[in-house]
Amino acid sequence: MAIKTLHVTNYYHSASGGIRTFYLALLAGANRLRRPMRLVVPGDTDRVEEAGDFGRIYYVKSPPTRLGGDLR
Repeated sequence: MAIKTLHVTNYYHSASGGIRTFYLALLAGANRLRRPMRLVVPGDTDRVEEAGDFGRIYYVKSPPTRLGGDLR
């Protein structure tokens, strides 16, 4: 049985730069190594995005953060 890794962050969004790049690289590595990885991030709505055969991003509806603007 494969062990899944779970990452939770409140700073993943389309303009988050290095943080988003980091998690996309982790998802690419998980797919390359065929290891399941899950990422939970804030979003405008609840939804799930498949990120290859072994990656999945869960968007959880949440209000924008007040620190530094809308970080969704």
